[in-house]
Amino acid sequence: MNPWYNDLAERLLLNGQWECSLDDKIGTLNVPGTWEAHGFPRRVDGPASLRKIIFVPQEWRGKRIHLQFEAVSFSAEVPVNGIKAGGHIGMWTPFALDVTDTILPGQNNEIGLTVYKPGEHFPMRQSLAGFLPDVAIPFGGIWQSTQLIAIDGPSLSDIAVLSDVHSSSVRVKAQVHQAAGLTAVIRLLAPNGHEITISQSLVKAD
Repeated sequence: MNPWYNDLAERLLLNGQWECSLDDKIGTLNVPGTWEAHGFPRRVDGPASLRKIIFVPQEWRGKRIHLQFEAVSFSAEVPVNGIKAGGHIGMWTPFALDVTDTILPGQNNEIGLTVYKPGEHFPMRQSLAGFLPDVAIPFGGIWQSTQLIAIDGPSLSDIAVLSDVHSSSVRVKAQVHQAAGLTAVIRLLAPNGHEITISQSLVKAD
């Protein structure tokens, strides 16, 4: 798993068989993987409906629960037990959603995604698909690992890094949970390892 994950948290891997519906084809696919690799239409950019049922332990009650994806191509809307938990756009980047209020510990839970890959809905030249528009058809699906984690202690969620090229400024927003008496420190590092000056930080505690 990527190093940005909390290795101390309990986890449930969501890899393996997922139900998939795309165009007029209904079947299953293996995650991590793309729908093209499992016989689903290559020329259709979506929407693909992905679904998995997972039992969440009763012991997770009272803990903060995050749903984490290493990468989904390209646009994902994520309902959990029929309630929208959030979404993400970008085929290369990991993302996490706080699903504490929608996960039901001690029961089966339905994780769903509605996914589009670059194509008609998200034009390839505008979707930051990298080199793919020049050499191949972009792929779609949950193409990297995914998991649920339970955090029993301080945690961050709803982290947003907002940059403004015109003012050369960077703002950071985050929500802190179960952190009474603690101080949250946010540091941003450039690709060369140098620390970036944050012009404004907003950290809210629950």
